[in-house]
Amino acid sequence: MVLAVLARHVSPDEFGYIAIANMVLVFVEMLADAGIGPAIIQKKELSQRHINAGFFLSVVLGILFFSVIWLGAPLIAVFFESDNLAAIAQWMGLSALVTKMSNVSRAQLEREMRFDILMWVDTGSYLFGYALVGIILALMNYGVWAIVAGKLVQSSLQAACLFIIRPSFTRLFFTLRECKELLRYGGGLTFARIFDNIASQGDYFVIGRFLGSTQLGFYDRASSIMVMPGQYLNLVLDKALFPAMSQIQDQKKRLEKAYFTSTSIVSTSLIPLTILMYLLAPEIIATILGPNWSASVLPFRVLLLTAIFRIFITISDTLVRATGAVYASAARKAIYAFLIIAGSWMGHFWGLVGVAIAVDVAVVIGYSMMIQLSMNLIGYSLSDYLRLYRHGLALGFILYLILAPGVILMRVYEINHAVLLFSALALSALLILSVFFFFPKLLGESVQTIFNKNILLVPFKKIKALQP
Repeated sequence: MVLAVLARHVSPDEFGYIAIANMVLVFVEMLADAGIGPAIIQKKELSQRHINAGFFLSVVLGILFFSVIWLGAPLIAVFFESDNLAAIAQWMGLSALVTKMSNVSRAQLEREMRFDILMWVDTGSYLFGYALVGIILALMNYGVWAIVAGKLVQSSLQAACLFIIRPSFTRLFFTLRECKELLRYGGGLTFARIFDNIASQGDYFVIGRFLGSTQLGFYDRASSIMVMPGQYLNLVLDKALFPAMSQIQDQKKRLEKAYFTSTSIVSTSLIPLTILMYLLAPEIIATILGPNWSASVLPFRVLLLTAIFRIFITISDTLVRATGAVYASAARKAIYAFLIIAGSWMGHFWGLVGVAIAVDVAVVIGYSMMIQLSMNLIGYSLSDYLRLYRHGLALGFILYLILAPGVILMRVYEINHAVLLFSALALSALLILSVFFFFPKLLGESVQTIFNKNILLVPFKKIKALQP
């Protein structure tokens, strides 16, 4: 609903400004964070001195990099040839600074596995911050500033709640020893993240610089919708898998079981959904974004071709972090980042579709490298791994064969796009339930377990129970 309202009251050009500002802020936040949060979580013996030091470092680094953004915003606007971008980047930088104030509070809650609290804080700040403020200001025709104000209010509410629930310090005191300990771990993690973030923002950079903010707006919305289906599942799996895998990092058989189970769940759940989204791409874009976003349909479809591989990369990355092979991962991410940027630059001569195709090629290569690294770490065979895809591919093929003729016929008769979309989704849900009751073997053992135990509906506070 929020996306639908904003897409109808904020232009693609203005969404492009937000995408550029976010692209810059990703790197600034990464450097400002310096891995302090993960260092707090990972620390075996955590003292109040570490918490004080973490808060001090977060505040100092946050102010430092916010100052860089505020002073450098005019140069960013000149580089991307957009006069409006400077003020947008400055105020979104303020939102990032506010978030840093609660960095250590969030890390403490994650360390304590209090994902129930984090869920309520994040959901509440989104609803009463970004959603409420953004929608009201968008309806009042404030355009791009509706999004900026919504993000600022959201980050303020989030920071205030986290700081009240788990204060970051008892007094403004720290020692260099604790600062060095946190930065030693955090610095290594930051180095690994640099290439990851370059890869995730490289295509945005090329489009924003060479194709303009309007085209970036179309691409950004297509990419955002493309990743939506896997976000919740990916979040749950990563939060559960990382601590669980870390505890059994020397037990290859148990690691393989955890890795294979998560991969099977993702493939069986998301391959059919991705095929369905590809089939219904015009209706999805028209229903969610409105009639002015038809230019997003084709890049959306192209990006969907490798959507599932992106999540498999994340699962492999969780395994890599748990086993400590971060430098081997960083080397592969460097290659991946280069492929994204170089490919996007070559593809931009053919517009958004050319960029999307280049990104797909880079994703496939990045996926192959991470799978090879995972195989080296836990020693599974490629044939065993590929067999995990069979249930998802079979279910997706069945869905497509049944739905495609009806969808094509409804398009011929020019049925309303929203009616077509919801009809197809309802029929898909009915088909999947029928498979579960009458042909459960098509789902595979892992997904059958999820249906039987409702694992995907378990609140965040119960994630800890998934650990071995």
